[in-house]
Parts: sequence; C-alpha cells; structure tokens
Amino acid sequence: MEDVDAWIYRAEGNSSIVIVNRDKRLVYRLKKRKCIGAKKRLKVDPIDVEQKWRNALEFKQKVITRLLQADVFTPGGLVTLTEEYLDQIRSKVENIRPDQRLNTELDPDCHVAIAMDDHCFLKTPAAIDNVPTFSAEIKLKCGFILPGSETCIFCLLQPLKVSRGKWASVSGYCPLDLFSGDEQRMTFALKELFRNPQNNLRIFQDGNLIFDQDKKVNIMQTLQGHFSALSNPQPSGQSDGLDTFIHLLIKCLLHQTKCLSASSPIPSSVCAGSKCPPHKNAGSLRPFCALHQILSVQRLSTRPVREILPHYHKLCSHFAVNLNAREKSEVDGPYHSDWLTEQKVPTELETSLLQVKEYLVSRSLRDCSVIVAMQAVHKQRETQDLPIGVFPIQTKDGAQYLCSTSVIDTDVKPFDRFLKWNNEEQEIDL
Repeated sequence: MEDVDAWIYRAEGNSSIVIVNRDKRLVYRLKKRKCIGAKKRLKVDPIDVEQKWRNALEFKQKVITRLLQADVFTPGGLVTLTEEYLDQIRSKVENIRPDQRLNTELDPDCHVAIAMDDHCFLKTPAAIDNVPTFSAEIKLKCGFILPGSETCIFCLLQPLKVSRGKWASVSGYCPLDLFSGDEQRMTFALKELFRNPQNNLRIFQDGNLIFDQDKKVNIMQTLQGHFSALSNPQPSGQSDGLDTFIHLLIKCLLHQTKCLSASSPIPSSVCAGSKCPPHKNAGSLRPFCALHQILSVQRLSTRPVREILPHYHKLCSHFAVNLNAREKSEVDGPYHSDWLTEQKVPTELETSLLQVKEYLVSRSLRDCSVIVAMQAVHKQRETQDLPIGVFPIQTKDGAQYLCSTSVIDTDVKPFDRFLKWNNEEQEIDL
C-alpha cells in the first residue's frame, strides 16, 4: 500500500485533485465529484465511474499524443488505489483545500488515479542534486480571436468575472500577446501575470508553491537571489531576477523541437483588449515550439459555439431516435488513434460529427497549461544525450540552464457541454 505520509496536496481543478510525492517526483490525479451530503449516497456503478476516468486517460494517450510531440506531452498511466488509501488522502487534504472547491469531494467510487511525472522537476538523469529547480505553471487560455470579433475571449470575460466577484481586478494579461512569438509582447504578458496572476500563473521551487494569486510574498526577493546573481545588474541597482526568469520562460516556450514534417509559422494577431503598448512587429510563432503546437490544436476549430450548435443538434436528434447511435458514434469514447478522423455515423452526419469533435479537442487545448522547469548548470557540463524533452538554454549573460516545457491538463470535454458554452458566449455578446 502507498505511504500516505509521502504524498502532499498541490492543487485541484474542476474534475480532479492533484497530489504529489516529491521523493518519487510523481503526481496522482484523483477524480472528484460534486458533494452529495453526508447522509446521501448516489447509486452509481463503480465500474462505470472508473471507466470514465480510463476514457479520460485514453483520450490523452490516443488522441492528444497524435497532435502534440512527445518532448512536450506525456499522457501518463493508471494506478489502482485502495479504499483505505483514498480515505486517508481525503482526511489529509480536506482542511487545506481552497474554500471555492469545497462543493466537490474525492469520488469514493473511483479507485484509479492518473499517474504522471512531476513536471515541476527535470527528468533524471538531467536533474542535478542540491541545485534548486524553479518551475512556472501557466494557464495560457485561447490564443486566437473568434471571427467577427476584435477582442479575445479571455479579455472579454475579464470584466464579467470582476463584476461577479471572482477576481478583484481585471488582468492585464492577454493570451494573444503570449502566443505572439514577439519577445516584447510576450514579456509584457508574463509581467502582467506576475502583477495579477488570478489562476493563470503559479511558481514553484523544488515542487513547493512559492507564488500564486494567494501567495505573493517575497517572490521578487526569491528570484533576485537565484537569478540576478547570474545576470548583469541594472544601472539602478534594482533586481533584474524577474527579467532573467521571464527571459528564460520565453526561450523555453519558443524552443523548437526537431520534427520531420513540414509546418509554417503562425502569424500573430493583436487583440483590441490587450494593454500591451503597440509596436511595429506583431510577431509570429516558430514551428514546433510548444506554443505553436498548442495553438495549432486550438485552431482545429476557430468558430464560435453558435456556429457549431446546429451540428450538435443534428447529432442529438439522430441519437434520440436511433438506439445505441451515440455509443456507436464514439463521441464519448472509446478513443483510438483514428477517433478524430473516423466518423461512425450516417454519411449525411459525418461533417457534423467532425465539426463537433474538432471543437471538443480545440476546447481541451484552450484550457491546458504548460509547466516550464529550469535548473542552473555549470558551463562545462555536457548537454549531449539529455532525456527527451530536456534542453539547454543560455541567458544573455552566458549563464546556462537545463530546461523542459510540458503540456498538462488536456482533459477531454463532454459532448453535453455545448449548451453551457453557448450561454457563456452569449453573455459576452459573441
């Protein structure tokens, strides 16, 4: 049985709680469900609950791995957990979970977890003992503007979220600046995330959270202590640790991997909601860098929900009058390598199913995150034969780091969410 004491709470999203084992540099994602009350118990089939979690992993293994390269994405695997272990984890994390997440709980009927490498660290043997590893987790959001609009979805949603009390102030971050490929725009976007991270930026040191929306103390001092000593001081004498850290982040996000297939740069657009000072070069994304890969998948569907909705309704009508038609269509899985291109519906519905699938995959990558990890190394260290996904980066002043960029949170989106998405877009007049 797993040693519960070795595992600590790191974070959670809408569907899972993340716990980590820093000694093993391993992450478990545990399935959540909505709270149903202490005296109530839903009548569910544990096999069905676990199969949905297996489907979620299968989506990553069979669909996403065909769209993202192995140096930026690894899907993970399944581990089986005992009921006793889950009960102990539940007790251990309950008092440290964020208040806004307490309407959910660990699902007692799901005894499997998705196990992944902890991307806050470099893969061994690249990692160096006794040298701190810093990592940044960035929730990028949608990197393009929907047709007919001049402002991206993220910027349009900000005033609405502030008015509803989710955030205290509007973020100056715009995803299009980060996805631009232009260093000036990317620098501005990342600095705005440091000013107002919301849930879009978290910084870790050796796997420990040191900065996010609720923890902002001493981050500049920490970065100064570990990064400015390796770089040229500013004339004013102020710390440029943040500048060096952001410079490294940008170089990692734009690091190009080797690929035999052809691809073109993606020209950047400028969002009307961006607060970045205008300049001549809008930028473009280099092929096969992490941002290029993510944006390419996001752009599988660039249409607003209202234009996909007729296809969704066609499929719903077909499913309603044809027994087992939804199951046969595989819109909810099982997932396989040809899932995106193979349409198991009557010919007249093939276009509708393809449009829906492409939109679902696009939404998955719009909600993904990247983790950039970096560790300082001696200049004389050999950087040949590094593990896949680990690469050397040199700063402007010659300091050398080993780095990795990993895409996470590529969760499958449910077919039945289209009406909710449509309502959300109507709220911002898209």
